[in-house]
Amino acid sequence: MKYRDLKDFLSTLTDDQLDQPVNVLTGTECIQVCEIWTLEEDYINPTGEGLEPVSAYADDPDYADELVIAKAGEIFLMGGGA
Repeated sequence: MKYRDLKDFLSTLTDDQLDQPVNVLTGTECIQVCEIWTLEEDYINPTGEGLEPVSAYADDPDYADELVIAKAGEIFLMGGGA
């Protein structure tokens, strides 16, 4: 799904539906979306423990060629507890 598809779907909802919480069903749980995060810079995963901004490693030449995992401008819907 693309955000354009989501936008098109949302335009068909009633005001009552638009006032409902945003939930995501996985195979085992329901997660409420609590935040929308738009990346302001590229992110890498040099430690294997999660995304980190490239600016955190700007002065470290060992990470100059680190693979970008998420690019500036990408959007993430953050679930509860984020």
